[in-house]
Amino acid sequence: MTDGEPQAKLNLAKEQLNRVQTASSEPQDPEDGVIWAFYAYENAVVAGAEKAGIVWAKNHPSKQQAARDLHAAGHVSVDISDELDRLNELRKDVAYGEPGSDLKDEVLGRSRFRAGNIHRRNCQVRGV
Repeated sequence: MTDGEPQAKLNLAKEQLNRVQTASSEPQDPEDGVIWAFYAYENAVVAGAEKAGIVWAKNHPSKQQAARDLHAAGHVSVDISDELDRLNELRKDVAYGEPGSDLKDEVLGRSRFRAGNIHRRNCQVRGV
């Protein structure tokens, strides 16, 4: 790992967050919103894991475990592993053409997906 890798992943998460914010603006696009929210969360976790020296693999269960480890070690104040799982299931529903009719309310209606709150509230890693 180089010193720039965690920052590059965090920058990618921020770019993806911008796509979530675009999807949550009128007209809303909840399918895009959930996909980009999921990737923003995962990349923020990867950035934190790399910065903290937590080993992770390129699969969803490993990134969920990294989220738990970041929280357990006190690097982040919120364990987002369950949120990663929820977003992953919603993302798969969209990918398979099976999003529920409540997707708009479930995802884009939550304040955490607006105005950068994903990064500030849930995914900010101390020192990144």
